[in-house]
Amino acid sequence: MILPFTAFSLPFTVLTMRNYFDDAPTELLDAAMIDGCNSLNALWWVILPMSKAISTVVVIWTFLGRWNDYFTALVCIRSDEMLPMTHLPNFLVHLFNTLGTVWWQYSVRYWIDINP
Repeated sequence: MILPFTAFSLPFTVLTMRNYFDDAPTELLDAAMIDGCNSLNALWWVILPMSKAISTVVVIWTFLGRWNDYFTALVCIRSDEMLPMTHLPNFLVHLFNTLGTVWWQYSVRYWIDINP
């Protein structure tokens, strides 16, 4: 699951960070070069401290997107034992349907889903 999640998250992350770094003021880089920094030092001491906000946004956005990704796990995992907890209600419904309709079990399932 790590490989598909990374593959789906990487384009958003790369494009967002690239656009942010392209919009970095060149005056700050020129000032760093005048002060004696090379390209790597300018990146380390000027650009990366400025990019804390966008890095935080990308991390949170990617985490929430992958956390809520129900469909990818459903497509990529074929074994019921490996399904994440978000698929537990589907497993329970399948189990209840094979045993016949037991309405109190449905009520318990929905009560568990509703309560945090």
